[in-house]
Amino acid sequence: MKKTEYKIFPENGILIEYLGGHISWSDYFELKKQELSDPGYSPNYNVITDMRNLKIYSEDLDGIDKYIEFIKENNRIVGSRKTAMLTDDSKHVVHSEVLKLMLRYFPMELKTVSTYYAAFEWTELNFETRTKLIKYMDELKAYKFTCCNECMVD
Repeated sequence: MKKTEYKIFPENGILIEYLGGHISWSDYFELKKQELSDPGYSPNYNVITDMRNLKIYSEDLDGIDKYIEFIKENNRIVGSRKTAMLTDDSKHVVHSEVLKLMLRYFPMELKTVSTYYAAFEWTELNFETRTKLIKYMDELKAYKFTCCNECMVD
């Protein structure tokens, strides 16, 4: 069962993250550690985090403080970049906006968006790159995540 995935497109200066099912903050920290250890990683690459298949519960807000501490302890993650949080769920918006508020002292800008177009505009991607990323992201979204019956995602 796959719940998190990332891919770096160094030629375009972009990192795509995919989150599906119900992942814990420790799952997300593991994803970030994998990214940090990837030789193609740069803290200055813009990021699109596709959360459309992510299941979030209100108690998950408690983990945002832990994420900020994780960033402070892993300063290689801090860079001048834009992150687009791609979502279609109002619960995601709440989490994203709280995270945005908590990140205000870092040089990272975060915006919650609901369309590919808005994500691509925010991260300043050209047309050719957009076409490639749409194909890649659609393939990820088509993957069925089945961590439990409650988290069944089509």
